[in-house]
Amino acid sequence: DINSQILTTEGWFYMTWIDEHLIWKKEDYGGIGTIRVKQDEVWIPDIFLFNSADVASIKYNVIQTKLVLFNNGWLVWVPHILFKSICELDLTDWPYDQHNCGIELVTWYEDGLTINISADSKLILNHYWKSEEWDVLETESERLSYDISVTNIHYPDITFTMRLRRKTSLYHYTVFIPVTTAVILNLLMFWFSIRSNVRFLLSSLSLLLLTIILLYLGLKFSFGTNTMPYAVRYISRIILTIGLTLVWTTIAHNVQNLNIQLPDVMRRVTATTQWLVVYSDNENSDTIG
Repeated sequence: DINSQILTTEGWFYMTWIDEHLIWKKEDYGGIGTIRVKQDEVWIPDIFLFNSADVASIKYNVIQTKLVLFNNGWLVWVPHILFKSICELDLTDWPYDQHNCGIELVTWYEDGLTINISADSKLILNHYWKSEEWDVLETESERLSYDISVTNIHYPDITFTMRLRRKTSLYHYTVFIPVTTAVILNLLMFWFSIRSNVRFLLSSLSLLLLTIILLYLGLKFSFGTNTMPYAVRYISRIILTIGLTLVWTTIAHNVQNLNIQLPDVMRRVTATTQWLVVYSDNENSDTIG
């Protein structure tokens, strides 16, 4: 969600650990080497989403899946998760922007002396359902720890990072092509006389088209002042330029239709300027000759 800057991740969280209290010999139990147990029947690590954007997703939003327990004490648990994590976006280069969004998992009640968590691999995207707007370029995992200086206790932390890139094909048709068309229409107005109504029509169409595009972008995204995209700034400046051009063209058109005599001061300035231009031309011609 771009407006609220929340990354929603849904999938399956593969976890394994060993519990020394759950070891048995297969020979003593008829050769049984694995069993399925419920979540409330065994110990489960207290891993929470640290950068959660929703209180409901601080812990796993799990379906009641069972765990697989092996006779050597190993447990395998693959719960369903729905994480909503905070991901700060910099939209300056929109729509060619790329972002690094992380899922930060920590142990909440138990410190690093009691439990040690680690990531054996990156995010597995074998069954990734491709997004219509984003491409996942790469993923990585990193293990860190939070140290509390007073008690000299550290809490392990694992961060899974995804590098996302926005797909731009949609905005080529909805933004860039209309903006280019509006700019071309505005440039065509200079081919017509200032008395021509086509000049006003082209400027008005360009102004209307760019205003609609800017309103569309404003409704679709919630741009902050610090992350205002260059594309939005460009469109807003074009709108300002076309608006000023339209106002100036209207004034010039009305002045030409009026028979107004210039004041004495303006006529003197015009005459002086004309004399300077003529004198400069004569001086240059004498020098050349």
